Amino acid sequence: MNTTASNSISVKGFSADGYEVLFTFDVKSMAEALAKVTEVRAAGFAAYQPEPVETERQAIMSVMRHLSDSGTPVIAVYPHWKYEGKYGEYKFASIYLDKPEDVAQFEAQSGLKLDELPLSDGEAGVRRRYGSKPNAKEIPVKRSFEMLKILDGTYEDGKPRYRYEYVAKLPITTHTSWTPEDVDTFKARWKKDDLTEADLSRALKVSKWGDWKGTLEEANEAVTAYIKEHLFGDKPAQPKALAKTQSDLPRIKCETIDLREGDVILQESKSQTLGTLETRLEVMQYGGKLAAGQYKLVVKNLKTEEVKTVTWSNGDNLLCAGPKVEAYAKDKSLCKLPNIGTIPVWIAQVNA
Repeated sequence: MNTTASNSISVKGFSADGYEVLFTFDVKSMAEALAKVTEVRAAGFAAYQPEPVETERQAIMSVMRHLSDSGTPVIAVYPHWKYEGKYGEYKFASIYLDKPEDVAQFEAQSGLKLDELPLSDGEAGVRRRYGSKPNAKEIPVKRSFEMLKILDGTYEDGKPRYRYEYVAKLPITTHTSWTPEDVDTFKARWKKDDLTEADLSRALKVSKWGDWKGTLEEANEAVTAYIKEHLFGDKPAQPKALAKTQSDLPRIKCETIDLREGDVILQESKSQTLGTLETRLEVMQYGGKLAAGQYKLVVKNLKTEEVKTVTWSNGDNLLCAGPKVEAYAKDKSLCKLPNIGTIPVWIAQVNA
């Protein structure tokens, strides 16, 4: 090599994923040429094309959420059952969600929200049993996705080591805290329905507005879902402006034996955060007496539209709608006030 003039050398290398790259350098000495070869090697390029990497591809059906000893969220992912239950007993992989972008990628792949997944005991994935009832904390994914199991060297004892990756990573746009203008728009939107700021905070599961990391649209969706989940009754959402009208509706008591089609039974329960919750059940059919103090009813939940045949105990039932309530609203003489309490009692019960 001429040491007084520049000479051109070419160095061929292979990347870890098999791409062949040709580098060209101008050098003035053999020592400089060797230095360039060392530089290419240090950049991660090999002199020979790597052997094909052993991989296994798997569709994911469900997940379970755990925490590592250090508190890192860990998602155990499970495949579909195959070969009549002979494959799928164990988790396929564990996904460690170390960074916010890891969480965002998992949520985009699965369609699930990390914070809404129940937390399971322990770090390892639970063993599934084919044909048995699924674990209550094993959650089906909303969107199917696939993962790769890739051979990644060996451990000190010679056993193979694997890494797990999504088959196709999705573009992720992480949301920052919404703007003060978004907050004002959000509160104004729901103020029209008489929802308080406390209601909205519970719906978003935040104590400060700045803690919400979603969009304004997602915040409105969260409030709508909250109302549907926690408001009991025949309508999906009833703003507080209607509360007075509802309380003014007549309510009467009726013994089980006198229930008939169209009567709406009101059941109430107490919640520390939501106050009084109501469920309305419309009597679709009165099936008669089954045994001492037991009656057969077909009822429909006016919120969920679910119809069930039930065994109903004898006793007073609080009615909030239906033919008896409508009749009493027009003619107060159809009911009598009991000696104790202020809710009118259907006269058929008194005369029975």
